[in-house]
Amino acid sequence: MKIISLILLGSLSLTAQAADIQPTTPESQANKTSANAKTLKRIQPIYPKSAEHEGYEGWVQLSYVIGTDGNVSDAFVVDSSGLRDFEKAALKALKKWTFTPATNNGEKIVQCKNNIQMDFSMNQQNPRTSRKFKINYDDTASALKAKDLVASKTLLDRIAQTPRHSSIEEAYFWQLNAHYYRLTGDVDQQLKSFEHSAGNIRDKKLKTSMLLPSLQNIFLLQVQTNQLSKALVTYDKITKLEKNNQVLEQIEPFKAKIDELLASDKLLVVPQKVGERGFSQYRLARNSFQFDEVEGDLSKLSIYCDNQHEEFAFNANNVWTIPQSWGQCSVYVYGDSNTSFNIIELPDQA
Repeated sequence: MKIISLILLGSLSLTAQAADIQPTTPESQANKTSANAKTLKRIQPIYPKSAEHEGYEGWVQLSYVIGTDGNVSDAFVVDSSGLRDFEKAALKALKKWTFTPATNNGEKIVQCKNNIQMDFSMNQQNPRTSRKFKINYDDTASALKAKDLVASKTLLDRIAQTPRHSSIEEAYFWQLNAHYYRLTGDVDQQLKSFEHSAGNIRDKKLKTSMLLPSLQNIFLLQVQTNQLSKALVTYDKITKLEKNNQVLEQIEPFKAKIDELLASDKLLVVPQKVGERGFSQYRLARNSFQFDEVEGDLSKLSIYCDNQHEEFAFNANNVWTIPQSWGQCSVYVYGDSNTSFNIIELPDQA
C-alpha cells in the first residue's frame, strides 16, 4: 500500500453534524402509493465539553427505528471512533428526532432499517495535523515500508496511546493500521482499519487521494470475506465519487461475479465474530440463512429490514427465511465477545 504523506493545514472551528450513510428505498414499497419517512425535526448533537476542551474529533454510527408515530425507537450505537462521550451525545440527540411516518398504500408503517453517521468536528475549513503526530506518522510509515513488524507495532501503539485531535489524524492512523495488518495477513483487522479510516475522511481534498483508494480496498476485502451485500453498497459509494473511472474499471469484473454468484444456487458461507459491543452485524444478500460452527455462546438475533423488525432467541438448528416483502435486511447476532460462527446464506426462496 502506498503511504500518503500528511497534509498540514490551518485553523479549527467547532461543529457536530449528522450525515446519512445508506438512504433506504424499500424494494417492497417501490410503488407510487408508498413513501419513506421524512424528517420533521433533527436535533444536532451537543459537542461534549470534555472533548471540546481536549480538542478531540470523532464520529458515531447508529441504527434506529422510525415508528408509525414518527418517533425514534430502538436506537443503538453500531460503531464509533471510540470516544464514549460522543456516543452518548449522538444517542441523546437522535432520540429527539421526529419524522412523518413511512406509508404504504396510505397506511402508516414502521421504517426499521435506518442508519446515520454523526460527525463531531472541530474543523470546518482547515483541518490539520500536529507536528508530534506527523513525526510519529513518518516513523511508522518508514518502519512499514521496511516491513519491520516489531518496530511498526511499537510505533502504532505509541500513536494509539497519544490523543489524536482531528479526523485527519484518525484517518491517517487507521491507514497505517491497515498497512500493518496487510503485512501480517489479518484480513478482518485490515478491513476494519480501512473502514475506520474512510469514516474519518470528510475533507474534500482527500476524497480522491485517500477515500477513493480506501473504498477500493474495502470493496476488495469485502469480496474476499464474502460480505457481498456490503460490497455492493461500497461499489455504489465509489460510483458517486469524482475521478473514479480507473477504480471502477478495476473492480467491475468483481461486481459482475457478485451478481452472478448471488443469482446462483451456491451456498454463501461468511465467517463472523461477536465484537466488543456484544453483537455482530451482517447485511444479508439473500432472504434465507442459517448458522454453523459456533464457537462460544450466542443468545439472540435481531433482524432489521426496510419495514419490519423482529427478535428471536438463537437456535443453531433453525433456518430463517425472510419474506421478500420485508425488503433488504441486516442481522445483528448477540452473544459473548469473540464468539465465532458462520452465517450461511441459502439460495433465494420464492
